[in-house]
Amino acid sequence: MVLLVLGVLLWSFAHLAKRVFPGFHRAMGGSEKPMVAGMLVLSIVLMVIGYRAADQVIWWAATPMLKGINNLLVLVAFYLFAASGSKSRLGVRMRHPQLIGFSLWAVAHLLTNGDLPSMVLFGGLLVW
Repeated sequence: MVLLVLGVLLWSFAHLAKRVFPGFHRAMGGSEKPMVAGMLVLSIVLMVIGYRAADQVIWWAATPMLKGINNLLVLVAFYLFAASGSKSRLGVRMRHPQLIGFSLWAVAHLLTNGDLPSMVLFGGLLVW
């Protein structure tokens, strides 16, 4: 579980570092991008290893209704994620469709995965 939490924290830090340390970002002049990419890759590796190694403490099981809601939310999330790179009506009218799609994806997985590692992973990504 420690690796999973470290992975989620590293993911959040890599995404928020530009806002938290703007002076460092300006001083590097764009050369920090490979470092941030490396941190993101390492965070994903830590999350995968931590999720697989964590004890599966089950809090609830998904019902068929929750699975249907999950499928619908993931479908909307993928559409929003794709709309962020296009000039569709939705992509133009929404400020951050990719972030909203990512958040919907995390909520959908929280609904259907009632175990502790899923709560840490998807809840942490949602809070980010």
